[in-house]
Amino acid sequence: MRTPSILKRLLLNWITKYFLFHKFPPTPTMPKKRQKKRAKAEAPTLTYGSLVVSQTRFIVLSKQKEVYHRKMNIYKFAKNYE
Repeated sequence: MRTPSILKRLLLNWITKYFLFHKFPPTPTMPKKRQKKRAKAEAPTLTYGSLVVSQTRFIVLSKQKEVYHRKMNIYKFAKNYE
């Protein structure tokens, strides 16, 4: 007689399905929106002499250079008037 085994299996099947689906309901699959790939803007590579530097460092270095040249010009100017 095979009925008890079939019934057992059906019962077990139903129980597992019931519990699984109640604990973890199947998540609805939403169609994913395809995002347009935007071309990344390449950051300009700044070179200071032969060094490749970041933008902030470049600004700092150029300011220092500016100050240095200003000082040197004043110095030269003063030298000429001695």
